Amino acid sequence: MERAFTEGFPRSLCDEGGACSEGEAWGESGACSESGVCSEGGAWGEGGLSLRVLILSSWYPNTPNPVKGVFVREQARALRACGLEVGVVYPFDEEIPAGVVRRADEEGIVTWRANSLGGPLNSRQPFRRRWARLSSYHSALKLLRQAAGQFQPDILHAHVAYPAGILAYFFTRGRELPYVVTEHMSYLRDYTAKWQHRILLKAAFEKARLVIPVSPALAGQIESLGWNLNLRVLPNVVDTARFTPNGGRGAGEGSGRRGTDAEQDGVNPGHRGTDAEQGGAGSERRGTDPRQDEAAPGQDGADREGGTKEGIEGLRPLRLLFVGGMDETEVKGLQFLLPALARFARERRFRLELIGDGSMRKHYEVRARELGIEGSCRFRGVLPPQKMPERYREADFLVLSSLKETFGCVLIEAMASGLPVLATACGGPESLVTGETGLLVKPGSSEALLDGMREMARKLPEYEPAVLRAYADAHFGPKALARELKGIYRDALVR
Repeated sequence: MERAFTEGFPRSLCDEGGACSEGEAWGESGACSESGVCSEGGAWGEGGLSLRVLILSSWYPNTPNPVKGVFVREQARALRACGLEVGVVYPFDEEIPAGVVRRADEEGIVTWRANSLGGPLNSRQPFRRRWARLSSYHSALKLLRQAAGQFQPDILHAHVAYPAGILAYFFTRGRELPYVVTEHMSYLRDYTAKWQHRILLKAAFEKARLVIPVSPALAGQIESLGWNLNLRVLPNVVDTARFTPNGGRGAGEGSGRRGTDAEQDGVNPGHRGTDAEQGGAGSERRGTDPRQDEAAPGQDGADREGGTKEGIEGLRPLRLLFVGGMDETEVKGLQFLLPALARFARERRFRLELIGDGSMRKHYEVRARELGIEGSCRFRGVLPPQKMPERYREADFLVLSSLKETFGCVLIEAMASGLPVLATACGGPESLVTGETGLLVKPGSSEALLDGMREMARKLPEYEPAVLRAYADAHFGPKALARELKGIYRDALVR
């Protein structure tokens, strides 16, 4: 298995593999230019023609859920900016009426959307559910045929094997069209537990020219299946240009926090959604004394917990940020973070802003009240992506308390904002978080999270926003990863 990570970092593209080496980008006719930046017309192909990539995705943003599969859209944008012609097929858009196909130019990317399911599947009626799934596959393949006929791709790129990779497998049978599969799904092994899923996923993965897990941890999970695969690890693309350190200063330069309250950004707390893979913010913090800021209102919960005067008085409230879903799987770990915060409140005042929503949100709100930290926790719901950079800039550090992650886009968004992170070692974060960007702690442990928050509070002045920002941009930004993907496509086409 080839990995695009070296100790957590993407590898430089090697010229032996046919891709540009570090500091180079593909120029016309497939030659490397010296600019190091992908430019329009800089894609490779016979006679200098641009490669045409058709993306087929199981997840993709829409109006009801603007953050679902947002990393797929960021990848499509990055490829287009690097000179490739890109189209997207999303057959599972619940916003589209059944039987309707919508083709639109979305920021220069031709996108086909349809609702092949036609509505929610009823788990209480297994026969109808299976029939609906088969019917959905048939409709999705019909949409893919239509899109491929109009777009004429050179390569098909499926995101999430179930079901997009399976569709790519069936669609390319009898066609001279290579495909690759990027896998994001943390519960892949749960799907392979069912024999019918295992058969379909094995066929889809083994026929793919390359399988691209988004982290070494996910690669290990796929390898453990024992299938004959060509694996190459490549992280998600994050649009790092959207995020800047506090005060809009590039790479950590400039003044400190503006001191605004979260209520002043004009966001409607009732905005709904499902999963919040958006994030981000920095603050005055690094290089300043955390004792010097004024205390913020609403800290009654922290004050009630007691603690010594020396441990609370004179310290401004730490501003913490959590970004993630709140569904019944509880995979984001709030059941461990909230008790840890209740104990932390005895030592330090804080304000936790929680961005995200789901069926467990009310339960977590009640739990915060039971723990006496309700006044220190603000549940905001899911916010539009354009509101997230400000939320990162108003925080001291991000907390990711997940039990399982294949990647962790919010960690990179935080770093791009000059913000350090406290994350659990739950899969993806181990390849993202370094000693210069944050701390890793044991997952599923309130004690570990408490120790991590204590250490983060102590180390805040040591983190350099410029270093955090540069790290995120160099290893996960659109330009760096678009060059990696072009090398992957070239390898896939010559296999």
